[in-house]
Amino acid sequence: MIAIANNGAPMVQELLPLLPDLLTKEQAAVCLGCLLAGVFLWLSGSLWSRGILTLIAVAIGGLLGMYVPRWQNWPVNSMGLAVLGAVGLGLSAYLAQRLWMGLTVGVVLACWAAFGAWVHLRPINYSFIERQDWQVQYMTPPERAHDLYIRLPAEVQEVLPYATGTAVMMGLALALMWPRLTRAIGMSMLGVTMILGFGLTLVATQQPAWLAYVPAPPMTQAGTLLGMVMVGLLAQWPFLAARWSKQDEMPSSALAAPSQPAPRDADRQLAKIF
Repeated sequence: MIAIANNGAPMVQELLPLLPDLLTKEQAAVCLGCLLAGVFLWLSGSLWSRGILTLIAVAIGGLLGMYVPRWQNWPVNSMGLAVLGAVGLGLSAYLAQRLWMGLTVGVVLACWAAFGAWVHLRPINYSFIERQDWQVQYMTPPERAHDLYIRLPAEVQEVLPYATGTAVMMGLALALMWPRLTRAIGMSMLGVTMILGFGLTLVATQQPAWLAYVPAPPMTQAGTLLGMVMVGLLAQWPFLAARWSKQDEMPSSALAAPSQPAPRDADRQLAKIF
């Protein structure tokens, strides 16, 4: 049982009960790799956003194609669907980068909206009872997600669908209106989220004494996260501006009128036509 009191505790301290207590060396190495990947996305992810989104879409498509038939007991070859899903979603992310960027920003915003709803709306001294291993070992991930949702407080259940849905729509709207700015902000937000999640997991399991250096006031923590997002945006913007200026110059040179052929060349071309 995890007892969490709604007493205005800082955001970071609210995340600690949701983190694992121990990590193996392999798990710690994976967390460190994800942390470094978050730093890369934070500072320079938008420069390679198309390739990054394509890789993410390929991974999602492969996983869905492999596991959805098993969850639904479909009599089909899961490996074939995994390949088809990876190719299909990867191609869609490569061709529709703006849509996938909007979905990425929307999912990140939805995660923060869900966490904010949990922090501010759950009852005081609410206790979340964890399921035993024998109760969840035969549940598929969608069933486990539904089980978690129905066991949330009623106050959180009423707001959570609207908060997350609005967050996803905001991400899509930003991508449609300001695609270039959304690309930089989205990668910065994704990187900061990964840094917070995996970095906090490593600190809590490997060096818990370092948590004492985390600023306690909630507004300070929120301001720090917002400042990190802006730092990532400012770090990526000069390189993006240089690339966009080159792209804006390409159509004028590509569409320039070709030089007129010499008379002899023109006569030769007419002779070939006729």
